[in-house]
Amino acid sequence: MKSALILVRHCQSDWNVSNRLSGMDNTPRLTEAGRGQARSLASSLVGVGEPSHGAIFSSDLTRALETSSILSEALLLPIHVDPRFREVGLGDLDGKTREEIHQLPDGEQHLASLRENNYDFTSYRGENREAVLLRHKMGIGAAMNRLALNRAISAPDFTAIIVGHGSALRTLLNYYRPGSKLHEQGGYDLIELRD
Repeated sequence: MKSALILVRHCQSDWNVSNRLSGMDNTPRLTEAGRGQARSLASSLVGVGEPSHGAIFSSDLTRALETSSILSEALLLPIHVDPRFREVGLGDLDGKTREEIHQLPDGEQHLASLRENNYDFTSYRGENREAVLLRHKMGIGAAMNRLALNRAISAPDFTAIIVGHGSALRTLLNYYRPGSKLHEQGGYDLIELRD
């Protein structure tokens, strides 16, 4: 196997339950169901992409860090925190419910663009798709370089587990595999990289 990425969307948070778009807001925490999803996910990742030769690279937002911590404990992998793996910045819409956004004159358009992965929240002081993709690609580059430094000492192939957020990871996944759907919370997507 060549080097690989395992994309993990943070597990269920309290704001997921209340249908609130978190964006870069750091308020949400995992629910008890979310912690259970993370424990199940850790079990399913054993042996996938040889994660014992890699590390976990996590968004710095609490819901991702909580997911990463559970995975780290179960898989015995270090966590490297990188804010480049944060969710799409929605600007003034961070923390709003879907219903609140729907009430805005362009709200339905913005919600649809998020689902269709062609979003632009710059009019709300947020991010667009290109900025999110660039940020994540830079994070992936840094993660793979960090792991490559240990390559000669350990295994020739390695895996980086990226723990992030739904919309941002969907953008990254579609860069590598256009038209792909991101797994739900508690699932993962494996992407094999070419040298």
